[in-house]
Amino acid sequence: MALVTRIGLRRVANFVQSQAVSLAGLPSFVKVVEVGARDGLQNEKGLVPTPIKVGLVDLLSESGLTHIEVTSFVSPKWIPQMADNKEVLKNIKRKPGVVYSVLTPNLKGFKDAMASGVDEVAVFGAASEAFSNKNINCSIAESLKRFEDVMTAAKEANVKVRGYVSCVLGCPYEGYVQPSKVAEMGIQVVDSSVAGLGGCPYAKGASGNVSTEDVVYLLHGLNIKTGIDINKLLLASQYISENLKRPPSSKVALAKGVSHL
Repeated sequence: MALVTRIGLRRVANFVQSQAVSLAGLPSFVKVVEVGARDGLQNEKGLVPTPIKVGLVDLLSESGLTHIEVTSFVSPKWIPQMADNKEVLKNIKRKPGVVYSVLTPNLKGFKDAMASGVDEVAVFGAASEAFSNKNINCSIAESLKRFEDVMTAAKEANVKVRGYVSCVLGCPYEGYVQPSKVAEMGIQVVDSSVAGLGGCPYAKGASGNVSTEDVVYLLHGLNIKTGIDINKLLLASQYISENLKRPPSSKVALAKGVSHL
């Protein structure tokens, strides 16, 4: 994102368009997975009230997003911000056509999630041994073993599973990550967080997540469709920024006057 930081999202998009280049290999459509309600809010120092979380998910549901990661089923001892997972899922307004997923790092989390009627679950690993041990307290091999239990249970329940691989471009602990550890498959799915919320709570100095508004703005500027209404997305950004009492870290939101006031 260094180029974007220097010359701005709009200028990047205008430059590409001015070259009259179709950029062979770019997809015509990208699915944006919104993780702000989970990965974003779990990084907050204070507990965000359940109704605020519900309100955020409902606004995101109206923006055209088709995939929203709502919460996680993890130990409240480690992530107390997600302790209200069942209440959040119970109270959101589920919009037809939107997939509401949750993070389930182990079999217990999966079983709890199933009782709350989720559409999809996610598991996460890392390309870095140090990050894996810091983040989920186990080695990469051990994490894969945990996934086997979740995958088997999900298959039996006919529930889709989505997988994450953290640190594919580098690790805050190990630094450079060998490309041989990462399978390069091409990008047609992008994870991002409304208002730039969050980032790993265990990685010291982590700069946070890329904002969904900035991602959508850039993709639209490149004539890549997302199905998302950026103005409605900005309403969600303003809502959560006001409730957290701070401005969003999104360049697009700031440029359009979205604030926490």
